[in-house]
Amino acid sequence: MWEDYAYKYQLRAKVLPISIVQQKLPNMRRYRLVIIDESHNLRNRDSKRYRAVSEYISLNASKEILLTATPYNKDLTDLSNQL
Repeated sequence: MWEDYAYKYQLRAKVLPISIVQQKLPNMRRYRLVIIDESHNLRNRDSKRYRAVSEYISLNASKEILLTATPYNKDLTDLSNQL
């Protein structure tokens, strides 16, 4: 879906599945905006995926938009970690 939008609106964008962010993000060029769909997958601050996304955003001073239709929260720290 996101690749279709990028093509349709001629956006300079790269779409990555959450499963490969650890391998791809450290070597990617700077994007000023990062859209994270299914952001509930980043509720665990100790995970490698969380660290990869967090480091990329910090190093590149990127803005982020978090999207999720299925919030999964065991407690308040799950939500705070996403934010």
